[in-house]
Amino acid sequence: MKRILLVFTLFLGIFSAAQAAVPDSIVRKMTLLAARDDTEALRPLYRQYGAQLVPSARLFCNLAFARERHDDRRLLECVDSLLEEYPRTLPVNTRYTLSVVKAGALVHLQEFAELQSFCTHEMKRYRNRRKYRTQYQTLDYFRTKARRLLDSVSVRGRVMRLVEADDALGLRAYADSLGALDSYACRMAQFTLLKAGVPDGRLAAVADSLLACEADSLDREGRERCLRAGVHALFWQGCWSQLADFCRRWEPVSEGLSGWLQRYARIAMQFEGHDSVRVERPARNCYLPTTLEWPMMTSIEVNGHTFDDMVVETGYPVTMISQAEADRCGLRVLSDTLLVGSMFGPLKVRPALIDRLSLGDIVLTDVPVYVATADNPSLASSFSGLLGTSALARLGVIDIEPERLVFPYWAEAGASAEPNMRLSGDGNLQVEAFYQGRRQRFALDTGQSACIFSTYSYPRATTDVHELQLTVAGQTLRVPYAELTDMHAYDHEGVLGVPFLKSFKKLRMDFRHMCLTASGVQPFHYRDIEQWINDGNLFCLDRNLDAISVVTDDVGCQMAEIFSLYGKNAPEELCEAIDELFSSDSNSREASTLNMMRLQALEDMGRWAEAGSHIRNMLDHGYYNPDTRDTLVARMNLYTTEMAHVQPLSINMGNQAAELQWLPEQDNRSLPAGEVTVNGRQAEFLFDPTEKYCVITDKAARRLKLHPFSKPYLWQGQTARLVVIPSLHLGAIEVNNLVCVVVPGKKKQPLVLGHDLWRHFGALELDGKRLVMHSESPYDGTRSAPMRLDNGHLYVSARSSQGEEHVLKVTSTANDLSVPLEGNLRIGNVVLDAARFPQSPHESDAFSCGCVSWPWLAGNDGHVVLDFTQMMCWRR
Repeated sequence: MKRILLVFTLFLGIFSAAQAAVPDSIVRKMTLLAARDDTEALRPLYRQYGAQLVPSARLFCNLAFARERHDDRRLLECVDSLLEEYPRTLPVNTRYTLSVVKAGALVHLQEFAELQSFCTHEMKRYRNRRKYRTQYQTLDYFRTKARRLLDSVSVRGRVMRLVEADDALGLRAYADSLGALDSYACRMAQFTLLKAGVPDGRLAAVADSLLACEADSLDREGRERCLRAGVHALFWQGCWSQLADFCRRWEPVSEGLSGWLQRYARIAMQFEGHDSVRVERPARNCYLPTTLEWPMMTSIEVNGHTFDDMVVETGYPVTMISQAEADRCGLRVLSDTLLVGSMFGPLKVRPALIDRLSLGDIVLTDVPVYVATADNPSLASSFSGLLGTSALARLGVIDIEPERLVFPYWAEAGASAEPNMRLSGDGNLQVEAFYQGRRQRFALDTGQSACIFSTYSYPRATTDVHELQLTVAGQTLRVPYAELTDMHAYDHEGVLGVPFLKSFKKLRMDFRHMCLTASGVQPFHYRDIEQWINDGNLFCLDRNLDAISVVTDDVGCQMAEIFSLYGKNAPEELCEAIDELFSSDSNSREASTLNMMRLQALEDMGRWAEAGSHIRNMLDHGYYNPDTRDTLVARMNLYTTEMAHVQPLSINMGNQAAELQWLPEQDNRSLPAGEVTVNGRQAEFLFDPTEKYCVITDKAARRLKLHPFSKPYLWQGQTARLVVIPSLHLGAIEVNNLVCVVVPGKKKQPLVLGHDLWRHFGALELDGKRLVMHSESPYDGTRSAPMRLDNGHLYVSARSSQGEEHVLKVTSTANDLSVPLEGNLRIGNVVLDAARFPQSPHESDAFSCGCVSWPWLAGNDGHVVLDFTQMMCWRR
């Protein structure tokens, strides 16, 4: 198209001079934009001036728009109008370029008889004229292609047309007939079939044999296909010696790809000595958690470094990370720069090798990747990188489920149905689908937030996006979040994104047999931030936080971060986040909830006077539940008077860790007990890290010479008092300003120490004999489970054998499940048999599906670590 630029601008100038409706400068500018295919800049000008343009200029603009949409029918109409209406005034080069554009469109439409006739007619203009030799040869190339593909009756003719259309799905129907064809047709068919599957050594071998044995039959386009396919197959396999040899042998006959082959030859020589890509996996199903909605993100490890926001991208052929992440992982990045397409547009990348790429329990070694150069900020600003089909396809079979990927063990994956999936020439994953009985192809793209349909096949006038149904893999369903676009691709009718992929309980991608199957249709709906919050499962919110931050606005992102912090034992950060939100959105719909969260954070930090002032502000502005007014008033009166000068709790430890032995067990005691010293007097305490409050009886407080505050404190629906223990000794550890709830009881009844105290330690390590208190987190990378403090209780996240996430409340004694589960439950590095959990009605607290006791987590000979710094739980 760019060849038309100068001559056609002059041509249009002849006609635009006769009309003054549109200034010549505007016509020239629009012509230049159309010739450059800059339709984004052209479109607003066309809306303003299109109706007033001379017909030739308007046709030229419509030609650019048709090229953008890949609308070959409209493109032919524009070219034919120009050729017919201006046969004598069109400059020779302009007519030639339009002829080439038309020839390409006829090839895409597979109208080869018309292509042959058209090229024969146009070639007469350039015959025996030396200066037009190039034009003659180009048209002759299209005429020769048309002659070779005219046959649509014989098996060979039908096969070669499918090869030309790169239609591997249609070509598979002739797989049994290929042996009877001539060597060229047979090799081209094999090449097309292999290219549609996972690139491997077989593809490179067939490409090599075509270049060596069928060179006379290959046209320029076929030669380029073979060279690119062979290079990419060997590159992504990591076959460096073979890649270097392939590039060296075919570089002399590569015409326009010479520099490209030289670059890959240099890359291969620099990686020589490294093994090809290998997959190491256990002989069982493996799981990889993902975000629930778009974008589909997961956590992987690159050379031992964790990537929490890697995007699973089936719509992109390569695995790519940012330059900053490559530096963090210590990757060896080559200096050779390549230009590749991506969801961000063209990107400059450099090749690198990953020694170990861990996808859960599966490890890929010596994996080639692309590193986006530092001048591509769009990648790093959203997430760490893309996990493309070059890595995913090596795992053989992948099941997409609501919040995870499952990698079935090959021996147990079972047989698949007929192939209905392919990798396109660009490496994008596509699937065969049926719409009203018509066979079509769609891209499968986990990086797409909607389902996109081209108006080329789905006209706006007759397509209801709310009732659009497709049959895919034998399942018919209404496609959710369907949208229409005027764009069109030559090899597919649209894109099926995350809403479609998550509309099944299980969607299986079998890369061994290139087959997609689905089971269990289920509705899919995007949730806004309020719905995420109202679900109550903050573990799930936390797992999806990175994805939510990509799709929500600034206020929604702040809200998500606040609720993610809630329960993570980070009251200061929580207070700051709420204050930041209120500074930009003072009328938040969650104002009452956020104010209560801020109040709890101030109480957790021991900032009593500020907490009292905050309650007064809540009461003045109505930021509270009317049922809690009496409780809030009581707190405010207490905090602003008697507790106004109480200092926050502090802990003095001489060492990083201190040990405390439990007292001997007694039948009347269900909790572990130890000894403390208060005001020089010995007392017993019961250890309960699963309850919020520290509790002391009124008579025990008098015995220990403690003086409760006079103002009441409403606790668990009863009137109580608070008392401050100025100094409490746990062995060598001194705890200052511990606030306890005073309840009626006996003089020698033990104190109950809850996580109002224990969460101030870095971590607790405990078993049936002793308690070890750490000043800092002892986390050493052991597989752990996230914990959360909520509603006065301690919760932990557990994963079933099927990879499903569940929430359990941690207790000191109870173990039960309110829902039936099979197999094992994994809590960090602790594996428990779900069958050992008694089934009980379990009064739901809207957060958990059962209880697990910390002694069970510790086991018979281990220690459970409750890390209140990292909010993680594991067994030592």
